[in-house]
Amino acid sequence: MKKTKNIIKYLKNRDLLHGITKQKELEKEFEKNKMHSIYCGFDTNDDSLHIGHLAILLILRKFQKEGHKPIVLLGNATAIIGDPSFRKIKRNLEKLQNIKEFTKKIKLQILRILNFKYGKNKAVIETNNSWFFSMKLIKFLKKVGNNFSIKNMIQKESIQNRLKQKKKSCSFSEFTYSLMQSYDYLHLYKKHNVILQIGGSDQWGNIVSGIYLIKKTLNKKVYGITVQLVTDKKEKKFGKTEKNTIWLDKKKTSPYQFYQFFINISDLKIKKFLRIFTSLSKKTIDLIMKNKKKAQKVLAEKITKKVHGSIGLSSAKKISKILFLKEISKLKEKDFSFLLNNGIPNLLIKNFFDLQSILVACKLSTSKRNSRELIRSNAIFINKKLNNKEDYIIDSKDFIYEKYILIRKGKKNYVLLFKKK
Repeated sequence: MKKTKNIIKYLKNRDLLHGITKQKELEKEFEKNKMHSIYCGFDTNDDSLHIGHLAILLILRKFQKEGHKPIVLLGNATAIIGDPSFRKIKRNLEKLQNIKEFTKKIKLQILRILNFKYGKNKAVIETNNSWFFSMKLIKFLKKVGNNFSIKNMIQKESIQNRLKQKKKSCSFSEFTYSLMQSYDYLHLYKKHNVILQIGGSDQWGNIVSGIYLIKKTLNKKVYGITVQLVTDKKEKKFGKTEKNTIWLDKKKTSPYQFYQFFINISDLKIKKFLRIFTSLSKKTIDLIMKNKKKAQKVLAEKITKKVHGSIGLSSAKKISKILFLKEISKLKEKDFSFLLNNGIPNLLIKNFFDLQSILVACKLSTSKRNSRELIRSNAIFINKKLNNKEDYIIDSKDFIYEKYILIRKGKKNYVLLFKKK
């Protein structure tokens, strides 16, 4: 990859950044012919990262390809506390054993994105339990707490939003989350000479607090940048507590589902996602955008291959080809077996059930009432044939090869029902 004259300007011109501290100073710092250490952090309160995290990791990878050293901090200590979020749903604090397992899985995902094998700038993964678990409370309060005022902390957007929510409260431990993240930056500055933290735009307050702590305690200049949040068609952030999350773990979002999400992305999002998730030049993106269908395909193929590899991409494309054949009679038994074993949503059924219950069980519907509405609106297909009978009962005649039934809602939402012969 061709190196850029100034990576900060490059990211800004590509419309990837949301906020930058002391932009001109930061640009000058990265014009110097020297390696810098940069870090981003993810709390390990789930067993997978999602595409919002991927956007940040890909920026970190760009820094690495420019010769800089990426540090990824896994917050297995801060995960126990919980970040006071902007969402209405309060996360459940995870058990320590869960966090250990989550950390292992997330490490494996990061290993596929960054170079950890060779070079002076090979990536490093740190976990903040290695310093917080051994730190005495008195030391933390004296070293960190004394530098922050309650007045400033309570004015943070995340705290204000939490306090405004009815029937919700902000615990003392959550209130101190920002202090812990600030100390993370201080610790990584001392250990790796990290001068730049990258995070989502909702992390601006925490990043600025870390910069402040380093300036206050060491009188050193460090910086922060935030990236544009990855949002869905309703401009809702992809997050760990949201139902719309597109995960990097193939067990949670299969390569087929991953591929389909990107190939069906709205026209308004295609260009933005090409800038975020590919390294294509702005000129190339502008050319591709002349054909929206082609642009969707380029996006879906590049990002699916990046996350799930060539095999995952091949599988996703094969499933798409099978599902979108007009005549189901052309499908062989091995095609159904391939669908079942490669990530299409599926449901094992042991008895014959009414269609309304089946739709709820396979999550194509939220309730029997919703099932009836879907059937009345001609949205439900059984083996590619429209079904408008509300009282329809699934029975033996519906099974193809005596084992499979393909249910579809609308144009693209499939579930494969199967039974054991």
